[in-house]
Amino acid sequence: MEKVKKFDFKTFFVNNNAILIFVLLVIVASCMSSNFLSSRNVMNILRQQAPYALIGIGAMLTIMTGGIDLSIGSTLGVGSVVIALVLTKWNITSIGGLFLAILLTALVGAVIGLLNGILVAYFKMAAFIATLAVMTIGQGIAYISTNGQPVRLMVDDSAAAQALVEFSKMKDPVLGIPAAVYVALLVILIFCFIIKKTAYGRLLIASGSNEVAVRLSGINVNRYKASAYIICGALSATAGIFVTSRAASATPSTTGGGYELDAIAAVVIGGANLEGGKASVVNTIIGILIMAVIGNIMNLMSIAAYPQKVVKGIIIIVAVLLKSLGNKKA
Repeated sequence: MEKVKKFDFKTFFVNNNAILIFVLLVIVASCMSSNFLSSRNVMNILRQQAPYALIGIGAMLTIMTGGIDLSIGSTLGVGSVVIALVLTKWNITSIGGLFLAILLTALVGAVIGLLNGILVAYFKMAAFIATLAVMTIGQGIAYISTNGQPVRLMVDDSAAAQALVEFSKMKDPVLGIPAAVYVALLVILIFCFIIKKTAYGRLLIASGSNEVAVRLSGINVNRYKASAYIICGALSATAGIFVTSRAASATPSTTGGGYELDAIAAVVIGGANLEGGKASVVNTIIGILIMAVIGNIMNLMSIAAYPQKVVKGIIIIVAVLLKSLGNKKA
């Protein structure tokens, strides 16, 4: 008779710690505040995390290749400024012009990502240093292009600006889900498919897990690594459009908002291997939601922002320790 394999709770917990932590946090948060599970609060959380979903996936792609992108927040800020400047300074008023402005913003982000990719993949600069330099450049560009002043959208004079602002308020009439969440969900599904079902996704993972073997098989590893940074840049700039849409303005200080740290933290909490080769879109999104729940419940309890940073830091440490335990057990 075949022996029944005993369920190993420790292995199960280590392999699924992100999901379990998220569920536990939701239970604790709902007990601490009766407003947490209200539809208004839940939808507010989802709306706020829509841009984080984009930058989280971007960060995941670069980490998957064994690199990292510290310029994510800076690129997001540049994207926020670009869409605002294009609509106001270029006097874009039509809806068609808005779509062109969105494409231009994503293209600017892709160019920033291309710079990162060239430095990291082709010039072999350490990703930390290269993207740190590009982060600084992005911050300077944002301040120079705006003279350090906020750029407000002319909602009353432009149909394009009005449509962009209305986008942040649009909801599904049946479920009340914000339109931004649907856009983020579409991006999530696209990259789930790319990573799981396409040759590009498999080679992207392989370029981070075993670069030498991929090179010996005749694959241009540099091209795949650079592409991860290009996509990350485009997604980050697009996330900046979400930020401008919600605020009806853009400010260069957004480039120093720490978005990159939250994005990287979400990927780490989701169990990604910082040495490359392992990451999950779904777990990255769960990591983002974990960070969101922590921040939201503290806001509901009127806890200041600085203690929130301490708690988030502890969560990141715990997640990394659990990941280390999983690797040792394997």
